[in-house]
Amino acid sequence: MRHARPEDLKGISDLLNEVRKINGIRERSCGHFYFKGRGILHFHEDNGKIYADIEEERLLLGNVSSVSDEMMKKCLDLVEKHVSKERNE
Repeated sequence: MRHARPEDLKGISDLLNEVRKINGIRERSCGHFYFKGRGILHFHEDNGKIYADIEEERLLLGNVSSVSDEMMKKCLDLVEKHVSKERNE
């Protein structure tokens, strides 16, 4: 398993664009997102599958070339949940 490269992330560009809209989120490098200086989201690729690491949680999104809208929404919801929790601490 390796960190996803920019070409691995093409199939989730809609998800990345939505994450970029979250207030306070910073993207230090392609697909590596931070909130309040802490890593909150990044991606891995393994054997044609793409995974999202949301803080300590790993979520299988699907094949690099085809991630469902449902899985992208689930990932976005988890990121928003973690950001909301961090804002309240």
